[in-house]
Amino acid sequence: MNHKIIDKERGKGKVRKIDLKVSQIDLKRLFAQFNSFFKLKFGQLLALNPYF
Repeated sequence: MNHKIIDKERGKGKVRKIDLKVSQIDLKRLFAQFNSFFKLKFGQLLALNPYF
């Protein structure tokens, strides 16, 4: 009985670690997308307004 509970807890820990890794990768990807989008918009603003 005890062993099953311990195994479940171990499994949860592994899943959480994997989820954290995935979320970190997703955050990096989102940040990269936002960064490129921001640079594009900022570049357009600079092109439209040279005194900006």
